[in-house]
Amino acid sequence: MKHEVEKYLLYILEAAQDIQHFTTGLSFKEYEKDKLTKAATVSDPIVWDVVQNKLPFLMDDLSKIVSPK
Repeated sequence: MKHEVEKYLLYILEAAQDIQHFTTGLSFKEYEKDKLTKAATVSDPIVWDVVQNKLPFLMDDLSKIVSPK
């Protein structure tokens, strides 16, 4: 894999890990009340669906391709 591609995939994995860290333990209601977390988002229902249903799978797939450093 080209170094540049691996670099971007690693960046995506790290961002996904950050998102998971920031939202772990939050319910949707708590997320809605958290102004700091909400300020970084565009559409609450879409963001919450991604956090709950898609992010874990993305992180698993990325972890198989790149190794976090």
